[in-house]
Order: sequence, then structure tokens, then C-alpha cells
Amino acid sequence: MSLFSSTDLKSFAAANNEFAVAVYKELREREGNLIFSPYSIRAVLALAHAGARGRTARQMAEVLRLPENDTDLHRAFRSFEEALASRTSGDAIEIDVANALWRQTGFRLLEEFLDIMIAEFKSSLFEADFAGAPNKAGHAMNRWALEKTRGKIREIVSPESFDDLTKLVLANAIYFNGKWASPFHERATSPDSFHFTPGKSRPMQTVTVPLMWQKAKFGYAKFAGFEMLELSYVGNELSMVIFLPIRVDGWMDFEEKMSAQHLSQCIQTIRRNSVSVYLPRFQFESSFGLAETLKKMGMGDAFVPKLADFSGMTLEKLFGISAVLHKAMVEVDEAGTRAAAVTVVETRCLGISDVPEPVFRADHPFIFVIRDIPTDAILFMGRVLNPGARS
Repeated sequence: MSLFSSTDLKSFAAANNEFAVAVYKELREREGNLIFSPYSIRAVLALAHAGARGRTARQMAEVLRLPENDTDLHRAFRSFEEALASRTSGDAIEIDVANALWRQTGFRLLEEFLDIMIAEFKSSLFEADFAGAPNKAGHAMNRWALEKTRGKIREIVSPESFDDLTKLVLANAIYFNGKWASPFHERATSPDSFHFTPGKSRPMQTVTVPLMWQKAKFGYAKFAGFEMLELSYVGNELSMVIFLPIRVDGWMDFEEKMSAQHLSQCIQTIRRNSVSVYLPRFQFESSFGLAETLKKMGMGDAFVPKLADFSGMTLEKLFGISAVLHKAMVEVDEAGTRAAAVTVVETRCLGISDVPEPVFRADHPFIFVIRDIPTDAILFMGRVLNPGARS
């Protein structure tokens, strides 16, 4: 049984979604396709926040949109992950979240912090020799990521990033495999044109990609400037929502105006309708170093050892975060979706128009989210600019 009420979980999810959009707006200037898991980033930084104190903790809580009370915070993550685990349904829906810590052999972490990591965040604890055997440490972390993401994330850390100052690495992995409630048929997929503009004042380009098709009842809504489609997975507790601008270059304007509240309000207006859907198959990954992004968002102290206060984690002075690494992937095909992400912390809408049978033709760039329907939490968020590209 969940420790939080459904109302509490929805509030937790709403904060997660605000963080998701804030991160997206920082990452959107990157060229090409985009995929990340705001939940994975938030979860691993919540591990670090558990050991933060003073201004460092306040900055992290503000950026991550965390509950003020630590007890509520720990219960919220535990309850939400229990709720996600309950969505698993045989081989139709698989969702798994895992946390882990690697500490330098001999490096002392406070018992209270370790208790929270193990009891509240269900983290696995490993020993590593970052200075003496960096290759072995890196291999162990990458093997863990590979296992937890069912082979989808192959390398998240490089041993070259470790040295004798590296004392602790925190990691979160999330894996999702969902089959469409209404699958596409491969025989209906055919090569077709996908048009996109790579950026402002850039000429339009066209690539040929496999375009899937089906006509069935889906959640649909149309607004001034864009339309939306919700594709549910088996069990109807998880879904992919696609925001498709009307104009080929409309994705830039949509990103500019996007807010968590706006997305949520638009999703609430979705109604089931018979829709003819054209959607490209796509598969790509993204990787980021998030330290500068998080500093810009307002949690700068955590990255400056002289300013960082992690006295709830260790008695060591001059201890701070040196890197936050995130890697995510997504595959969408006729059967469903596979998505995975790993995050590592290294220390040192408008009116609806009812259309009898609309055509949703995603043959130009769109933004998408994979969400948990009961809580409305965004688990993955991304942009398809060129479905023929792998990044």
C-alpha cells in the first residue's frame, strides 16, 4: 500500500513536471533530437540532497521542487516508486527504477545518511577504488547501468573522470518497456517524407523515414497552433502524449511558450476520438553533462567545495559535486516503446475543436512525453527533430 495519498502523489508529480519543463528549456538549444528522464535526474539529486545542509540544501530543494520536510520527501519518492512498480503487467508493461552508491574504499559516510539511502531510497551500496583501480570502478558502474536498463544504456561513466579526489558516486537508472494498447501493423508502415527545420533561419530539410499508420480511437485535442495525440500502453496507466505543431517550424515557438501548467491543462482536455494516425518509427539517444545547467538553474553552491555543505553525508570538508551525467534513449515502433535513462552524480493550451475523424500526421518535428496517467508524472520527455538520426 502506498504511503502517500493519491492527492499527495499528484502534488509530487506536479513538482516533478515543473522540474521537467525547466530542464527541457535549458537543454532545448541543443541541436537535433532530445530525450531525457526528469525523474531520474531529480531522483539521483534527491540522494545527494539527503546529505546536504544549510544553503546548499535550500538551493537544491528549490531547483528540484522538493518537499520542505525531509520525512515527506523520502516518503514521497518511496511511495511514487512503489506506485510505478505496481504498473508492471507481465511482458506488456515493464518499469523499473534503481538507485546505487559507490564509495571510495575507506571513505566514511555518516550512518544516518547510509540509513536513509538504504531504508528510504532502496539504494545498493558498493565499494570502489577510484584512484587505484579506476577502470575496474568504471566497468562496475557501466555494467550496473547496462543491467538495470536491460542493455539499453551501455556506458555512462568514463574511468578517466576518476582520480584520488573522487570519493562517492551516486546513480539512478529508470527503464520502461511498454506495448501499445492499440499496436500499429508493420504491413501498414511505408517509407514517407518527414520535413524539418534544424533551427531558426535554417532551410527546411526532408528525410525519408518509415511512417507507421493506423486508424483507431485515441485521445485527441486540437488547439490554435498545435494538436495533441495520446497513445496509451496496455493497462491504460501509462501513455505517450505527442504535441504536434501545425507548422513545420512550429516546434521552436511551442518550446518557447511551454510550461508545466500549460501541458497539464492541455492533457486534461484530451477526448477519445477516431483518429487516423501517421507516426514515424524512431530510435535515438542523448547524453549530457548537467553541472552547468544545474548551476544556471540555481544550485551553484553544491558544485563549489568551499561553499558546498554536505555535512549530513560526511564529516569531510571541501566536499562537493564535481559532475552530473545523464544518458537516455528511446525506441518507438509498431509494437510499443522502450525508454531508459541513467543519471550519475560524481562528488568532488486554448479551445478544443471537435473533428469527426481527424488526421494526425506527424511528418514534421514534435515534442513528446511518456507519463504515468494516475499521477500525471512525466517520466521521459523529448523532441523528435529528425527521426532518421540516432542522436
